[in-house]
Amino acid sequence: MIASELEYFAYNNKSFLRALSPLTKFFLLLIYLFLNLFLKATFYWFYCGMVLLIVYFSNIPFKLIKKTVAVATFTGFFVFVAKLHYLKNGVPIKFLIDFYPDSFLIASMYGFRIINGVILMLVFVAITPIRDFLTLLHKLKVPEVFIEIFLIIFKYIFLLYDEGLRVKNAKTVRLGYKGFKRSLESFGNLIGIMLIRGLNKGAKISTALYVRGYNGRLFYPSEIAKPKNFEYVILLFFGIIPLLAGIFLNVK
Repeated sequence: MIASELEYFAYNNKSFLRALSPLTKFFLLLIYLFLNLFLKATFYWFYCGMVLLIVYFSNIPFKLIKKTVAVATFTGFFVFVAKLHYLKNGVPIKFLIDFYPDSFLIASMYGFRIINGVILMLVFVAITPIRDFLTLLHKLKVPEVFIEIFLIIFKYIFLLYDEGLRVKNAKTVRLGYKGFKRSLESFGNLIGIMLIRGLNKGAKISTALYVRGYNGRLFYPSEIAKPKNFEYVILLFFGIIPLLAGIFLNVK
């Protein structure tokens, strides 16, 4: 989900949301993820409209997120079908089969929860550079070991991606993905090669760190902008008030 292109875009994003303090964005993300999980169907569709507005104001090019959104949509559709099969709520409409409108709305809501959750995470990544996010975690007193593990994973995932892409391209030009059976064999080989090369890369990175004087600390936090006065107004009207409304009116 975190692509190098999206991280590069976060550093060069000129949107209004990018200019907000990382602390403001982080708390808004937590609030909207909470609402995404617990809002009832009556008000959930207004929440979906708010998510679309957030995407619009973040200025994310669709080409950067289309693959991730497509995977989330497929997963959401699978959950929708599974829920619709087992739910029998409300009065059915008899046609060729019994159709339950209430069950359809509930199943749709479960599918959209997955899609909206992924979109919110993508928006946060696209408006918050990774260094600002890790510095924010440091300011919130998250143990440094977790921050450094996150940093290593973030750097390491691109190495694995490059290795996998290189092996996949090599197999593609050798007709390794021609036919279903051969594609399965090539995919299995790809996973095995990535694991082996991943372990080798990990050993090389550890050696490189110790050679360069690694003393148990990788991340050195920088300064992040504190919330401005108008950001407290944004937190109130677009965060606290919707959260309280969701808790007292629509949370199960």
